[in-house]
This record gives sequence, structure tokens and C-alpha cells, in this order.
Amino acid sequence: MDVNHKEVDRVMAKFRVNYLLHGHTHRPAIHDLGYEQYRIVLGDWQKQPSFIIFDGYQFQLFDPRIPEGSTATTLKLS
Repeated sequence: MDVNHKEVDRVMAKFRVNYLLHGHTHRPAIHDLGYEQYRIVLGDWQKQPSFIIFDGYQFQLFDPRIPEGSTATTLKLS
């Protein structure tokens, strides 16, 4: 199951944010929503860790279920 995209758009517009970070929907990734908006989704935490590191310049998603080298794991801020 994934999130309701209209609700994501509504919440992001209401709070005027470009990044939404939330817990698992079984689709861990950094999802490009267009218009320089992103949804960052952590994986579940039952058997393996899933976490984000933000160093002030980029978000990095670490989740062992995402194939190595996937473009869905790093978001550099402009």
C-alpha cells in the first residue's frame, strides 16, 4: 500500500514544504514529485535498519532492500 498522492500534495501545500519525510509504505526511496518537491520514505524497521542521513547538502537513504547504485537513495540540494 502506498500513500494517497492528493493528500501528500495537500499537506505539502498547506505547510509550504518541498520535502516530506515519513515512515514506511513498503516503498523506501526518495520519490521525485516534480516541481522540486520530494517525498522521502523510510523502509520498515522490523528486520533490517532503514535510515536517512542529512548533512546540510544532501539526503541519503540507507536501506538494504534498495539495490546498490539506485538513484532513489540520494538527493542533493541545489
